[in-house]
Amino acid sequence: MKQLWKKHRIALTAAGLVVCLTACLGAGIAYSRARTEKDVVKAAEKETESGSGEQDAPKMNVPWEDGTLYKDVLNDSYADIGQEVCRKFGLDYETVTMKDVTAEMRNYEEVLILLKDMGANPLLEENEDKKAIEEDNGYSDATMSLEIYIDEIYAFGGGRDVIEEICGKYDIDPDQAVVSDLTAEQLEEIGALAYETSDHPKD
Repeated sequence: MKQLWKKHRIALTAAGLVVCLTACLGAGIAYSRARTEKDVVKAAEKETESGSGEQDAPKMNVPWEDGTLYKDVLNDSYADIGQEVCRKFGLDYETVTMKDVTAEMRNYEEVLILLKDMGANPLLEENEDKKAIEEDNGYSDATMSLEIYIDEIYAFGGGRDVIEEICGKYDIDPDQAVVSDLTAEQLEEIGALAYETSDHPKD
């Protein structure tokens, strides 16, 4: 158990830090908690690879330094999304650094990634492809419903209610719709409402 802790303590510390970071950022963060968590874990893994399992955990700038280029934080497969985010907010994708990236920008980034990675997925858990989930030995980006995604991010069971409320507002049938039937703005509304109605720490 002691060896297991030494091996994973950086990632565990990083995961704990995500909770603190999210609590500090306030309601504007919405979906961007998920992006922050992935960025922190990515940074932690890099630090783990560069250090020895028996040494003290190396110091980390988690999740990034102000001067880190935004494009270096994103996975290469999401470069087009980063470019779209910068276009919307009037920034240069090649030069903008993380000190200029706002929670609102990361919200928009996250919903664009949802549309790209989970666009064909159902909104509600009851409409998931249970056989595919079983064959994959668990959820993947291709099988997770928006309801489960939201429930996991905000650690509550109100994802369905939030989705149904926003879908009702726009006359969308949540039983028939998939993620790509929603606009980025509608997904942002779902994220914001989930944040407000969950027990997630707030300033």
